Amino acid sequence: WVFTKVVIYLLIASILTLLCKPLVKVYSKIKFGKFHLPDTIVSLFTILTVIGSAVFVSSLFLPVLINEIKFLSTLNFADVFSDILGQFPRIKTLALNFGTEKELSDAITGQASEALNFKNISDLLNGFISTAGSLVGGTLAVLFITFFLLKEDKMVFRSLLLVTPSNYEEEIKDILRTTQTLLSKYFVGLLVDVLIVSLVV
Repeated sequence: WVFTKVVIYLLIASILTLLCKPLVKVYSKIKFGKFHLPDTIVSLFTILTVIGSAVFVSSLFLPVLINEIKFLSTLNFADVFSDILGQFPRIKTLALNFGTEKELSDAITGQASEALNFKNISDLLNGFISTAGSLVGGTLAVLFITFFLLKEDKMVFRSLLLVTPSNYEEEIKDILRTTQTLLSKYFVGLLVDVLIVSLVV
């Protein structure tokens, strides 16, 4: 339990490293005359590209999310409830078992008003700030680990080979090489899939 967060950070960093492999290959091909970019610079450029991409995607979705929240805050919940009941007769029949339409409408409006009062918003904001602080700390830790995994990409292989019996070293090398390539392609494909669906939505 003590090391749960560290293990989670390592897993996320490992996935991020696999996602970044194509970028590392692209940056590694850049050269000035006969000199290639050092591994440190390549890793740094890769991390900056990831951060830039995350900021870009956030800038696309955050305004939409804020507009949706503003729209929801202007809704009259009683009217919404009545519209839902009008559209779905079966739900109306089921709901009327719990009371009249007016009683249910008043109860929902009361609950919504209570949820949106100042005290609850204040508690929600405090929780959000606390979560945001943890999220920022976790993100920095993940980026830090990812940077070193990209810079020392053979480190994980060497660590695994240390605990591998000598007879199986060649097989393990082949397995690790193939697994890394397949996982990298899988996660890149998954990311592209998620981005396309998100943009369409």
